[in-house]
Amino acid sequence: MRKHKLKTVAAASLAAAALFTSGCAVSAGSIADVAAVTESDGGLPVAVDGEKARSMVHASVADKKIAYVPMSLQFELTALWGQQFRSVFESLGADYSESDPANNVDTQVRMIDSLIDDGVDLLIIQNPDVGVLSQQVQRAHERGIYVVSVNVQGTQSSDAYVGADHTAMAQDLAERMADDCKAANKDKVAIISGFATDSNSIEADKGWEPVFEEHGLEVVSKQQSNYDATRANEIATVVLQQHPDLCGFAVIFDITALGAAQAVEAAGLKGQVGIYNFDASRVWCEALADGRVTAGAAYNASGIAVAAAYAAQELFLVGAPAGTRRVAGYVPHELADKDNYENVPGACYGVN
Repeated sequence: MRKHKLKTVAAASLAAAALFTSGCAVSAGSIADVAAVTESDGGLPVAVDGEKARSMVHASVADKKIAYVPMSLQFELTALWGQQFRSVFESLGADYSESDPANNVDTQVRMIDSLIDDGVDLLIIQNPDVGVLSQQVQRAHERGIYVVSVNVQGTQSSDAYVGADHTAMAQDLAERMADDCKAANKDKVAIISGFATDSNSIEADKGWEPVFEEHGLEVVSKQQSNYDATRANEIATVVLQQHPDLCGFAVIFDITALGAAQAVEAAGLKGQVGIYNFDASRVWCEALADGRVTAGAAYNASGIAVAAAYAAQELFLVGAPAGTRRVAGYVPHELADKDNYENVPGACYGVN
């Protein structure tokens, strides 16, 4: 049996520093050779002091139009990112804006199309589906607009992607569920995904389904919530009516997990049917403290915003044409439960 592990695929700062500077490899040679490559690629010169570096970054970002369009700004996670983006970009003199599609895909597409037509310099997006924003990313690149994607990948690569490792999180959560189900002498689980065709849901399936199979757990239901807590509640209510002996729910997002938790409590099964999910915001921690949820994969939410903001600065500083360098970085996670959540760095985040 695999042991539960802290997944440290890449700390946010390391992901930014290592993965967002991968334009060109330099063979062993003189400082002059390195300097020539650096100058041809853009970025800082080999010899530079702190003030020169600072002034170059500020000059490259100042007055740039940067627009952030997540799936919704009503989630604590996406609102936190927006708060941090605004702090970083406005301090550098950029013209920062954000738009709230309120979890409506058509609205998000229209907003992004409008921003492309307006000629923004950089878009920060959250893909609701692996393919729905592909044309927008391609069109942005054709217009010379950089695109940074956060936490949900699309099939059309952006200039930079930063997010959690959803497959690894699902593996760890599934192992935890397997242990808990064995202890409870139960063998039925249910999956509540996001949009089902979003990369988080797809990557999660690759993580927990093999583990469930390995441990002999039967997936009695697999349905999409569209990241809506009410929908998750409805799904969980029906599943519990059909399978009152269920061991637990594997859920993509903490907000939808709270919807499922309400159904468990309403069915009188609190403490008997577990809730296991990605993400661990402040409201989720409150639910954990009173026993409504069981365990979550808490990832470095702030680290995603920091790395994405770094990626944007690096794109402007280096100045390579949009769509010509495509890189990715991942942040770490750790399982949080009632026993350790107060000491897990990524748990219980919130908007100030």
